[in-house]
Amino acid sequence: MSTIRAAVQRFLASFGYKIVKIEQQIRPDTKLGYNILDDVIKRLTAAGKVSVLQIGANDGQSEDYLRTVIADEAANNIHATLIEPEPGCFQKLTALYAGRSNIEIWNIAISETSGTMPFFHVEDQQGQMLESATASLDRASAEQALERLNRRDGAAHRIAQQDVETLTVLDFLKKSGRSTFDVILIDTEGYDEIILGALLEHKLFPKVLSFEFIFFDPNDLHWLLKELESFGYEIARTGQDIVAVRRSGF
Repeated sequence: MSTIRAAVQRFLASFGYKIVKIEQQIRPDTKLGYNILDDVIKRLTAAGKVSVLQIGANDGQSEDYLRTVIADEAANNIHATLIEPEPGCFQKLTALYAGRSNIEIWNIAISETSGTMPFFHVEDQQGQMLESATASLDRASAEQALERLNRRDGAAHRIAQQDVETLTVLDFLKKSGRSTFDVILIDTEGYDEIILGALLEHKLFPKVLSFEFIFFDPNDLHWLLKELESFGYEIARTGQDIVAVRRSGF
């Protein structure tokens, strides 16, 4: 060990810090920092089988934190349930994971009620969907995407909608035959808060919980993080997402 490195380690140790070597290559996420989920889920799988629920899976590749974990066909100790309401993205998911018995895909949306709801997206004047990752049950979120894309393209795009099947959290669990999941990832473009509220209401506490925070009111986000901490979660930010890891989960 070099003299400089040893001196740095002693200095950090005086403040309670320790340098550790990460054996695997760190995969950066799509916005900032490294992919915390990639590391945390792999730590869980090292200890046994892990069940993962991804609400808002999109096409399985665009800005998908989970892809790096389940892409390997040898990752049979992970059972992943992917939820995606948009028909085109659902078809891409189905093709992407064809033949993978440990991955199931649902063409629904998680909502406050079971039934059907309008699902909004931005399309161009030819009716072509733009940026499927911005599609949402939340019209306000789609309108924000519309404004941004109109500025970017100097064009007059529009909001389109289609009805999609919806299930409440509890109805989905009943239909899926599961009572909980080890890991729950939520990316629903403005609808995360509603789904998180349902999880808290029904006391569904996974070992790892991830959600997109950029659409939250700051006061609501502050309250939610305090609630999660009171339930034993450690909180971290990675890019536009919050990752909460329950202390008792490891």
